[in-house]
Formats: sequence, structure tokens, C-alpha cells
Amino acid sequence: MRRAPGLRSSSTYQPTVLIAVPLVLESFLKTIQKKYAKIFAGEAVFKTQKALSSLFKLTPAVSKGIFASVTKALGGKMRAILCGAAALSPEIYRAYESFGLRVYVGYGLTETSPVSIVHNDSYTAAGDVGYPIEGVEAMLTDVNEEGVGELILRGNNVMLGYYNNPTETAKVLKDGWFHTGDLARINKNGSFTITGRIKSMIVIQSGKKIFPEELEYYLEQNPLVKESLVFGHEADDGSVQVAASIYPNYDALNEMMTKRHIEIGSDAYKEAITEEFTKLVREINRRVPHYKCIRKIIIKKTEFEKTTTRKIKRIPSNYTEDVES
Repeated sequence: MRRAPGLRSSSTYQPTVLIAVPLVLESFLKTIQKKYAKIFAGEAVFKTQKALSSLFKLTPAVSKGIFASVTKALGGKMRAILCGAAALSPEIYRAYESFGLRVYVGYGLTETSPVSIVHNDSYTAAGDVGYPIEGVEAMLTDVNEEGVGELILRGNNVMLGYYNNPTETAKVLKDGWFHTGDLARINKNGSFTITGRIKSMIVIQSGKKIFPEELEYYLEQNPLVKESLVFGHEADDGSVQVAASIYPNYDALNEMMTKRHIEIGSDAYKEAITEEFTKLVREINRRVPHYKCIRKIIIKKTEFEKTTTRKIKRIPSNYTEDVES
């Protein structure tokens, strides 16, 4: 099996466990993929190695052997990754799993000390966050027809209350249960899947509820989309429609335009960008119920404003087009 050159091994640091937010794992993976792209037939080699590792469900040791260059680049002794703070896409999860690494995804908040639900040595899977840890009770309230409800938690890990703020404490602590403000689904095997935040949920005139994270996931599967933010937009007739603000992957976009002989920054360039994302949204709209369809697209020139944990802030300035300086 060919190995990808150019991935430098770490002789100074040889970690066995990595704790990271999804954005860090995504950045690492993109770097690895770029290294492969620089060698002859590198992308094909990468796909073949992933297929061998995943299809035959090889042991971690064998998978690490197949991806020896990746293993060395991560220090040579990495065996597990713990990930939280935001949703980890199944594709990124499976990529690291194919490298022979065990990926544990968890969920928690500062108010819950923080980890409350997490994968364990007996269970890991793409797309969910596993089971409540010992001593933590978890359940859903106000469950809708799709099986989605607010996640509430109870246990010794839950805070006593916000300091000197009984009003805010009363909003989230009720009968010993902490109301997280997060929406979740309980799977058939009893594991939990986080589907979004109540505050970001879009409610249209019919009463139907739309979870922006679902549409953002579809958008970000396209290599031309670096980041996206889906929100409720008030149309001219006063109705609430679904809108998507997109920050493109300009490197990939400019490479595409160059191959098409379209001058970067020209009117033709701007028209081509609009056309590409209109086509993408049409494809997504075919996959979802009519009431979830994206009706408005905004193309961002700069990245979205983020929190310290690299989550996109759902604030008005992130919903609109960038102001020309």
C-alpha cells in the first residue's frame, strides 16, 4: 500500500489522547487531504485506504498501518479523540475512525460540570453523543411528532443555580431538572442525538418547526461551502421564510473559476457564484419537505463572528451581507 509523503511526524510530542472541538478535527483532516492531493493519484490512494479500513472493519492497529503517514503525523501514539462543544459531522467522525482512532463524542454545558452524555468504551457511533454518564439522568420534554424534544438533565453534576440570580435560575431549574435549551432525539438503542437549539428553531405560520442545523449540515456537505447559517427571514408579506447565509470556500471557488477562465472579482465571477449556490440550494430543497425549503440566499465575503469555542454566533450581523468598507 502506498504511503503519502510530506506528512511530518512529531518527535517532540507523542500524545495518546486528543481533546478537541470539531473545527480543529476538520482543520487537521483538510491538511491531511491537501498532502495527499499533492502526490500522484493521491486522492485515489486516500479513498482506497479509507475503503480498506472501513469496509473490512479492520482493527485499529491494522488501520493505523494502512495510514502510517497519518499516524506518524499525529505523533505515532494517538489512540483516541474526545470531541465536544459543537456537532461533529459523521463524515469527519468516520474519517478519523478509518485512521484507527477511537472517537468519543460528548455533550454537556458549563452548568452541568460539563460532560453529561458521552460515548464510552463499549459504544461509539457517528451522529450521536452516546449515553448519560453514571449518576446523570436525561430525558426529553415537549416531544413533537418527529420525536424531538428539549433535553433536560438531573444529577449531582448540575449546578445549584446562577450566582445571585434567582430569576434566571428559576427559568432553567425546575423540580430538580436542568432545562438545557437544546433539542434532542432518543434513538432506538437509547443513545441521544442532539438536533439543535430551541432559540435557533424556526417556527413558520403553519406552526411547523424547522431546525436550522439540519439544513446547515446539507449545505456544508458541498466543498464550495465553508460555513453556513440558516435562520428565519421575514418576507415582504410578513410571513416567515427560511434563509441561508453562506460563507464560501473561496479557495475552492476561485480554483473552479480559474479553470472556467472566469476573472476573479469580475461581474461574471459574481454571477457564477450566485448561480452555483442557487443550484446547490435547489438540490437541497428537493430533499426536504416543502415547508423547510430555503427561499433566500446571502453570500458572505468574510467569516461569521464566532464564540471562543468557534461556534457561529446567531446574531443579526451574521445574517446579513457584509457591509462594503
